[in-house]
Amino acid sequence: MCLDPSRIHVVPNGTDVNRLRPAGAEERRKARFELDIPADRSVVVFVGSDYPPNLEAARYICGTLAPALTDVRFVIAGGCTNGLAPGETPANVTALGAVDSETRNLALAAADLAINPMSRGSGTNIKMLDFFAAGVPVLTTAVGARGLDHGTDVPYAVADRDAFAAEIRSLLRSSSRRERLAVSARRLAEARFDWREIGRSAGQVLRSVSRGAETGGIRGSSFRLAVLSTWKTRCGIADYTESLTGAFPSGADVRIYAEARSCGAVESSVRKNWEIGLQDLSSLEADLEKDSVHALLIQHNPAFFQEGAFARLLRAARERDVSVAVTMHATQGIRLDTDLGSELARVRRIYVHRESDADWLAAHSIEDPVRVIPQGIPRLPERSTDWAKSKIGLGGKLVIGHFGFLRPHKGVLELIEAFEVLARTTPSAHLLLLCAEYPSPDSREYRRLCEKKIADSPVSARIHASFDHHSLEASGFLLQACDLLIFPYHASKESASAAVRLAIASMRPVVVSDSGIFEELHGVAEVAPSLEPEALAATISSLASGPLRAAAERRTRRFAAKRDWARIGSLVWGDLRSLSRGTPHEGIHP
Repeated sequence: MCLDPSRIHVVPNGTDVNRLRPAGAEERRKARFELDIPADRSVVVFVGSDYPPNLEAARYICGTLAPALTDVRFVIAGGCTNGLAPGETPANVTALGAVDSETRNLALAAADLAINPMSRGSGTNIKMLDFFAAGVPVLTTAVGARGLDHGTDVPYAVADRDAFAAEIRSLLRSSSRRERLAVSARRLAEARFDWREIGRSAGQVLRSVSRGAETGGIRGSSFRLAVLSTWKTRCGIADYTESLTGAFPSGADVRIYAEARSCGAVESSVRKNWEIGLQDLSSLEADLEKDSVHALLIQHNPAFFQEGAFARLLRAARERDVSVAVTMHATQGIRLDTDLGSELARVRRIYVHRESDADWLAAHSIEDPVRVIPQGIPRLPERSTDWAKSKIGLGGKLVIGHFGFLRPHKGVLELIEAFEVLARTTPSAHLLLLCAEYPSPDSREYRRLCEKKIADSPVSARIHASFDHHSLEASGFLLQACDLLIFPYHASKESASAAVRLAIASMRPVVVSDSGIFEELHGVAEVAPSLEPEALAATISSLASGPLRAAAERRTRRFAAKRDWARIGSLVWGDLRSLSRGTPHEGIHP
């Protein structure tokens, strides 16, 4: 039996991240008071239903862990306590029995550590997701963590039963380690296991299935997509395309129609069949015929092709009965003549990154195919700021960061000037500039100006600049060593910033200018009132520590969870497939 992988959708278990939230010190004190738990004891919690593997875990706590750790208060909540015989519960164990959600939440609020010492069972443990949502550090057996596949990015500690008591002791002695696990666990709950987002995603799949049943059309692996884009080169759109196609279902039949100068290893699915300017369509048209594609997704930037060539491409695909979708990365930079406007109005989808771009197209009488689909946010391994700083020799410093290709409109000179103002009153402040030189004359000249500015600065020893190109993984690690990330752009016709998305993935507070490129970040990032050095320095200083910074981090985490590439990729893939099924145009919502 062979199933098309693109027809398989994983709907994970989830948790209520709104009702279950990390407890502060005062909430912890109140929870312990209500549960009659001494305020000065370390508290370890286990939650489990009346299910044989949970009953065994409860007996293991009472028979092995509690006697080995007599100074620790163990709290066991749920029907798993039904298997405890009279007299089997040690003095340092509080067995709450079957509880309602309110009492369970109190137990989690009271906890220094949650444990899951199960030795058998099947399926994902929902208790683990509840622990994550509550922001409680977790120690589990490998069995207890089944179904939670996170590669090297594991937001919980794992130990065999033989070492469980020693690992509990080790975690209780290390508040910094528990804090790292707790923060990572909460972020994971928000990003992957929020019931609201899971429900929305499942609803989208069900609606797509329902529409497909009504309209019939292409089924299974017969759907083939071609994506026209730059590829494996120093270009934000190339990075975008790699992230998007990487988020498509495993086994999806995708061809990359790459610009002729694109890099990367030879791949059977990559065709280098067009050049900037798009004067010659012959190779591209031949591949459309040979590959028998059902849909063509064009990644568009006005610098890629002139308007006349773009219109010819749209017409050529339409005449071959290929469904065309266009992602417009700089919508308001295109010149819409009559011919191109007519062709764009006839494509099946136009994806834009912000509402103002949709409004701009509507003002040019292009509305029906337009959908607002934001750029996705990549995932980075969880790393604490202090740990990352220590790895680059900036432990104990206040690190201000900036990232992205070096272009004059990015405001790097203004950021250096603002840092000089900040540095006068903040001796611990350092500036980290990750500004890869772009292959253009304006970038080379701007680099010369930035290097001179840094060399002449009275705080040059505290400015660390790299103009080399780093991998996204290396850049992400360096951004996680920053306390704040600053994007002081001037006006731009680009629709969205790929650079700021990696900053958001780092889960650090972000400061942006009021440039329209950051439109969707209003209410998420802090918006600097001005790029004047004193004003920008004051904005940075206000977020350096304290409640404003904590609030900014929470906003960043929530935004990253909603814009996860896995969610965006699934959304776009499902929509593209629906076009070839002949589905009527409907709104899609990330």
